[in-house]
Amino acid sequence: MEAADDDECPIKEVELTVPKTDDPSIPVLTFRMWVLGITSCVILSFVNQFYWYRTEPLSISTIAAQIATLPIGHLMARTITTRLFFKGRWFWGLVGLDFSGCFSLNPSRYGGRRTWFRSLHEKEKRPKSGTTCTQFFVIVLICSFAYYIFPGYLFQMLTSLSWICWINRKSVIVNQLGSGLNGLGIGAFGLDWTTIASYLGSPLASPWFATANVAAGLSYDVCGHTHKLLAQYLPSQELSILLNGTLQSRCDILDKMKGELGKKKKKKKKEEVDVHTMLMRAYKPVPLWWFLVILVLNIALILFVCSHYAATLQLWWWGVLLACAIAISFTLPICIITATTNQTPGLNVITEYMIGYMYPGRPVANMCFKVYGYISMHQALTFIQDLKLGHYMKIPPRALFMAQVLGTIISVIVYQVTAWLLMAGIPNLCNTELLPKDSQWKCPMDHVFYDASVIWGLVGPQRIFGNLGVYPAINFFFLVGAILPIPVWIAHKCYPNKTWIRFIHFPVLLGATSMMPPASAVNYTSWMLVAFLSGYVAFTYYPKDGFHGYLVVSWAANHRGFG
Repeated sequence: MEAADDDECPIKEVELTVPKTDDPSIPVLTFRMWVLGITSCVILSFVNQFYWYRTEPLSISTIAAQIATLPIGHLMARTITTRLFFKGRWFWGLVGLDFSGCFSLNPSRYGGRRTWFRSLHEKEKRPKSGTTCTQFFVIVLICSFAYYIFPGYLFQMLTSLSWICWINRKSVIVNQLGSGLNGLGIGAFGLDWTTIASYLGSPLASPWFATANVAAGLSYDVCGHTHKLLAQYLPSQELSILLNGTLQSRCDILDKMKGELGKKKKKKKKEEVDVHTMLMRAYKPVPLWWFLVILVLNIALILFVCSHYAATLQLWWWGVLLACAIAISFTLPICIITATTNQTPGLNVITEYMIGYMYPGRPVANMCFKVYGYISMHQALTFIQDLKLGHYMKIPPRALFMAQVLGTIISVIVYQVTAWLLMAGIPNLCNTELLPKDSQWKCPMDHVFYDASVIWGLVGPQRIFGNLGVYPAINFFFLVGAILPIPVWIAHKCYPNKTWIRFIHFPVLLGATSMMPPASAVNYTSWMLVAFLSGYVAFTYYPKDGFHGYLVVSWAANHRGFG
């Protein structure tokens, strides 16, 4: 099946890299798919959970695993029988996959560089005096793996090079300005991929306008060096809870996309269908009720657990339902932001803030509410990204659904077993007081989770940001965040020819420093430098199909090499 040549995808990256052809007769649920898929799921779950507890947590994406298993897949395709088993019949009973299936994947405006599988899946001839994408992947993989010995073991200073601090190492002001780990990180950068991609994801997948908004939002961190709101008593970067204050308050991420959502609702039926959606009509879609069944079952199970262990979890039934309602309500607007900017605003502060006011003095209930209201929404976005990738790769939706269900079950089991093994095998895991200073097992992500439970759950927002605290003025930023997108929208309507106006994205700008802590300034400066080179320089001066394919291959190879 092939689309007409004049059918173009509105997304430039997708148009350049995703073929407009499909063969529905190609089998998907093959033996090699199950072997490679399950093996990759187990390894990825173990590695990601293993690195979760490290000082520089590294998350290896499924894209990297798929590219890494490509040579093995080619080998199995040549050696394994082509015999057909089951003849397409279904032998499984688990149906539904939460509320990620409640939202359409058809809007052609939303896509990203994660669709660049064409560079590896299509057969290509080696260019003269050049390399194929597969050869390039192997070269970068070996080089990155060999290089990691320097920042990882021999020369750990490469993790953060703060050249300004070299001018006067004893000066407090110089260290506050130049330190990439404990200061503003002016001029600091890291020559370590884990430093670059630990918290903000791969910079090679970020569009330039989103990177510019993150850079502008990072300037808010300068407020920590003023004398506003008792900030003179607080360090620039601190992972622990402070005695005479709190961590630096930032503008909450307010994603007011009312115009976009209204437009989507009005034009949903009239929206022009892109070429890839037309090709996907050859496959049976996943019925909505499959998703709803598992959603209802999960909510019922959560209600039972919270009721049965009420004394431990501290969260009542109304809190569970409210958290699920928040997750469902915010999934669509945050999905739009993620699809257009590659930056995912979080609901962690909003969920903690709400339940902290309604149910103060209960830290466990606060974290449970956060998990059900924020983490579940984040998982839904991950499932939606996989579905969108399958949409571009022309994978039958029902086969993809089956793989998602099985992968979810396997990963949960592996995550839990890995955590138990690490807790039993590493003495004083996450205990920063007993661990050596240079230990790589300080668990910054878990410390942030714990600190949040104390600040928002035990102490409560009323004693910090309410009438009993010293930061009540911070609440006005809810209003500021709601108003700021309006003048940008008006300016875009009044001056439609000024294309730079539509690149001002306040949800990304205001939420730029949402990962600080546990991220430090060097994570941001290094990420922005690489994102600028790949998102602006590469697209401006090297607008060629092949070059962009090499970019995504290098991203996957670096993840594998440094992991």
